[in-house]
Amino acid sequence: MTDTYITAGVPMRWVGPLRVSGNVATCETQVPLATYESPLWPSVGRGAKVSMLAEQGIVATLVDERMTRSVLVEATDAQTAYTAARTIEARLDELREVVRGCSRFAELIGVRHEITANLLFIRFEFTTGDASGHNMATLASDALLRHLLQTIPGISYGSISGNYCTDKKATAINGILGRARTWSRSCSCRVTWSPTCCAPPPPGSCS
Repeated sequence: MTDTYITAGVPMRWVGPLRVSGNVATCETQVPLATYESPLWPSVGRGAKVSMLAEQGIVATLVDERMTRSVLVEATDAQTAYTAARTIEARLDELREVVRGCSRFAELIGVRHEITANLLFIRFEFTTGDASGHNMATLASDALLRHLLQTIPGISYGSISGNYCTDKKATAINGILGRARTWSRSCSCRVTWSPTCCAPPPPGSCS
């Protein structure tokens, strides 16, 4: 790696510096950009220059942070699935202790569910410390699933991945409910307008 080039599987260059501020970090930094579209380097570089013209630069606010994993259980019927879902909601503190017993860093912060016929999709939400937490959430969800199957009657194993968490996919549900880090970003620049730069051509001239 040099000041200009970085070795990667695709062409990569530094762009910037970018000016960033917010509730996590305030700094001016260069960032690596990997792409096969080489015109993006100067294009993003021009955007980076705009961020340096704004007093606060790009204001990036971290509004939520959680990692999710969903499991699927099959109930004998829809009523049993509903009863199981209500039982899970009522035992959240107990489930938190299950997670603490299998991880030093994962913390269960929420549970959501959806019922389709006799299928109960359960979406566990965790904080995972400094880690992104994909594997940590999977191990914790596996422990929770085993615990639920042992303590709630009328349900059986469906899948360790019910796809209600839509892992590593761009989906509306993750945009709405949140998965990983959710950011809000904005950049405001003051523009000085001069009427002479936009004056109409004189009469009779070619436009």
